[in-house]
Amino acid sequence: EEWKEGPLAGEFADFEYKKLPILQIGATFYPNHKAILRYLGKKYKYYPKDEELAFEVDSLVDEIDDTIELASKFVELKDIGDPDWEKHLLKGLEAYKYLFEMVECKLESEWNTDYLVANSLTLADLMMVSSMRSQTFNSNCEGIFDEVFNEAPMAKQYLDKKFAQFEKIFEKIG
Repeated sequence: EEWKEGPLAGEFADFEYKKLPILQIGATFYPNHKAILRYLGKKYKYYPKDEELAFEVDSLVDEIDDTIELASKFVELKDIGDPDWEKHLLKGLEAYKYLFEMVECKLESEWNTDYLVANSLTLADLMMVSSMRSQTFNSNCEGIFDEVFNEAPMAKQYLDKKFAQFEKIFEKIG
């Protein structure tokens, strides 16, 4: 129903999937943000050719995506005044704590703490940095994740470094 009422109402009336985001290549539209990420990652070389490293990137991207989905539920409920938003906040914090523990282990096991997988920028880094940046700048989340950040110093250091590196990119794209 949101599809019919949103800002693109009528724009893609014949689009068979009726959900966003979509990627248009030529006359064809492709849905599913993870499939779009993989396609763009391969095209722009942010996706490893090595099968095991690609699997590792996919695993991290899925974990990040699952965490965001779970954690963002409380924002949605808080916005509409649902009294259960605090229960969802606790679930979201647990999800982020698990994600950050996983990132901590990842960074501890790698000799290079600049990247989550191998020794190069991948979709996992882009997803982690962009999702955490959006959570950090969401007014409903202000200060909520501080404790989780403080319990994961390597992950926090990794993100702080990446935020600084990506700041110019974020300024260009808004």
